[in-house]
Amino acid sequence: PHYYKVTSHHGQGAETIMRAEALFCQGCFTDAHIELERAYAQVRGSRQVNMALCCDFLSRRLSLYTDVEQRYTFEERYAELLRHHDASWINLWSATSAYYHALRGETDNGDPVAQGLRARASQMGVQLSTAMSFFEPELLSLDDALLAEIAADPAMADYDAFLRNLIRQKPHTLPAEQEKLLAMMGQVAQAPNHIFGMLTDVDMSFPPVQMPDGTTAELTEGTYSQFIRSDSRDVRKSAFDGIMNTYGSFGNTIAATYNGSVQNDVFQARARHYATARDARMEPLEIPTSVYDNLISEVHAAIPVLNEYLALRKALMGLDELHMYDLYTPMVKDFHMELSYDKAFDLVLEGLKPMGEDYLAKLREARVGGWIDVYPSKGKSSGAFSSGNLRDVHPYVLLNHNDNLSDTFTIAHELGHSMHSFYSNTNQPAPKSDYSLFVAEVASTCNEATMMRHLLKTFADDKKALAYLLNHFLEQFRTTVFRQTMFAEFELIAHTMAEQGQPLTRESLSKAYYELNQKYYGAVCTVDENIANEWMRIPHFYRSYYVYVYATGLCAAVSLSDKILSEGESAVRDYRKFLSAGCSVPPIDALKLAGIDMSSPEPIRRALGVFKDTLAQIEKAGKAVGTRHAANSPALLNVEHVALDAVRIGSAFTGRVITHSETPLHRLGRLEAEVVDMKEVPAGYAVGYNGTFVTKRPTTIAIVPMGH
Repeated sequence: PHYYKVTSHHGQGAETIMRAEALFCQGCFTDAHIELERAYAQVRGSRQVNMALCCDFLSRRLSLYTDVEQRYTFEERYAELLRHHDASWINLWSATSAYYHALRGETDNGDPVAQGLRARASQMGVQLSTAMSFFEPELLSLDDALLAEIAADPAMADYDAFLRNLIRQKPHTLPAEQEKLLAMMGQVAQAPNHIFGMLTDVDMSFPPVQMPDGTTAELTEGTYSQFIRSDSRDVRKSAFDGIMNTYGSFGNTIAATYNGSVQNDVFQARARHYATARDARMEPLEIPTSVYDNLISEVHAAIPVLNEYLALRKALMGLDELHMYDLYTPMVKDFHMELSYDKAFDLVLEGLKPMGEDYLAKLREARVGGWIDVYPSKGKSSGAFSSGNLRDVHPYVLLNHNDNLSDTFTIAHELGHSMHSFYSNTNQPAPKSDYSLFVAEVASTCNEATMMRHLLKTFADDKKALAYLLNHFLEQFRTTVFRQTMFAEFELIAHTMAEQGQPLTRESLSKAYYELNQKYYGAVCTVDENIANEWMRIPHFYRSYYVYVYATGLCAAVSLSDKILSEGESAVRDYRKFLSAGCSVPPIDALKLAGIDMSSPEPIRRALGVFKDTLAQIEKAGKAVGTRHAANSPALLNVEHVALDAVRIGSAFTGRVITHSETPLHRLGRLEAEVVDMKEVPAGYAVGYNGTFVTKRPTTIAIVPMGH
């Protein structure tokens, strides 16, 4: 309801309709009707057309529950409004209703009233989107020079970013009738995500977990994170099998649902003349696809370092085999940090002191001001999120808090989102306050990194605590950089398959996901067969090409945290510029305000270097495991962060190695050996590491023993 209180001159009509909206959202339809009549009386004489439209909008929704006389049809009032006010108002009514109903539904997806309200709000949002579908095509029908002149007009400063992007997206904007058709598909496009949520949050149930004392415990998505971190390997395996096998039993249904989501992505991309679905998601955000490719390439190069971490974990846990259900429990077993919600929040406040007192004051307000839904409950959405869409109220945060360190960092993470929303909403007009998807995870992860640095300093003399925290830091890298990049690679594979006309079935998707796990973990881990089902439980896949921003966000956040802690107030001021930028500048430029250039792979390399250095720190804490992997010549010369304790140069000795260095190599020697075997192979025969060379015709190959 606060959305309607946009400027002070809206007066009594705004206050009354706010009360009416609040009563409607609470289900008090008769009282809402009474307040609505008062609002109509107040705005009738004051010629507040925008407030009158707010009344009409509420009266249409109230008509579903009680007899309401409509003074105007919504369409008539809307046409009148457009003659008096800017068209951006149309977003306000849809947003207010949809956000409140959606948030209510997240707390209990089984609540039929919330489901009904959310469905009606969604339907109305589609109707409004359809009604507004003419807007962008009509603007784009104007001459390019005139559009550029409008964008440069100081009076249009609030809309310059919108107009800049509109002009840039002109090749992908369709004629008005086609835009209207796409807008009418809104609910159809949302169906896969809604089906997935209903299936996994409401209809699906999991077998109980067998506890060490012989009792059983309820397994849900909300409690899974607690069980998979258990000290008891039997508990971990029981929870892992319960989750993965249950999802597997719905595998065909989930595959069909995900296929629907991917096919919609492909359809939308092709309808708007993009080459791929990935282009359609990244180009509007002004992010080059090379950022995505750089991330995958750099992470692939660092898989040997990941293997070293996995070997360290295996050794410290004393396991003959490291299974996928062994990856989340702390590998440092002689230290426990159990944190109630209150203690966890105190720790967050202490760790984020470098952000400034005004930042902390807003966090304290969030703690007591009704911003946060804290604990797990039946039907509640799993995971955690922050919603900052109600710009004139405050952000809302959903948690599923368990009393552990990981969930303490989740508090810091989600409040980072909230503060990003707060600063953007406070410092930017509504059209420029919604920050880009690409930077959505930077502020949240910067909070985590800053808090971690505080804890590492606090426990510097406590080897047990230090090792435990370093383990958490290593796990953050594994799950946020390596795992999310693996997710991003899976999304790319799935969408590419669809774009090439290959079927997306349970078998094809699970095979692709299992092979990725083999690539990332197989050198050290026993990759359990049912990990192939894990893709089925990832809700982010229904928001395509999003997960990569977790990885790039952490890489940027690690650098930002370093700057804040080393440079102090000046870095905090620059960071606030980034937080306050909204979408007023492209996201790459927003990060540059804080001194980070994500158009280069360098921040990714630097962050992966921190991962390697953290391995060294945990050894200093008394957890050494001996000699590590030796880098070969290309790794030694091109990828510094994978050059570990030793090297095994071969091709570099002869000068015959590809290097990114501008300094030429000079051959120092020559290696000779006799051919020891020859054989004929057919066309299509794979040769070398990972089958990277494939013969195009029948070929004779020879083996020459040159050492390794």
